[in-house]
Amino acid sequence: VLKEDKSIKTEEKEQTQKEENADLAYKNYIKNLKNSRNSLKNNSFRYEVNSDGNPDAYSYIFTIDQNGDLLFNLYESDIYNDYKISSNVLSAFIVNVGQYTYHDLYFIKEDGHLYNFGIDSFIQNGKLNITKVNKNNIVNVVTGSVSYDGITGTMEPIFIDVEGNISYEE
Repeated sequence: VLKEDKSIKTEEKEQTQKEENADLAYKNYIKNLKNSRNSLKNNSFRYEVNSDGNPDAYSYIFTIDQNGDLLFNLYESDIYNDYKISSNVLSAFIVNVGQYTYHDLYFIKEDGHLYNFGIDSFIQNGKLNITKVNKNNIVNVVTGSVSYDGITGTMEPIFIDVEGNISYEE
């Protein structure tokens, strides 16, 4: 019985150490993102999406300026010209979602948390619904095809954490 208890405590200690190492690596990642943003020569990161002639899609640009403001510009719009989405932003990822051309924007803020909102629904109804994503230590969000029924694929975000682990939305 004592041998089993010692083994369990050793496993718990190793798990705790692994989590602490991941947290430290993520803090360094956030620090490096902030330093990169602060040293920008052209004052912004730029993410551009072009509709490529699709009448149901939008063309727009997101920028993160040197101050960390996430700004949105919709082509051919007077309303969404340097529209401020959020502040203290370090990085952003545009992801295809659903079975068509819809997009979500995921962004990491200085607090290390990941947030998102539906770009197309924001453009269509003017309501900015930003939600905090319940994922830890995320360094990248990409589009992936996920099949729940084994037949059809749906485009969804895939999350990659600082240790290279991959997860899906729950």
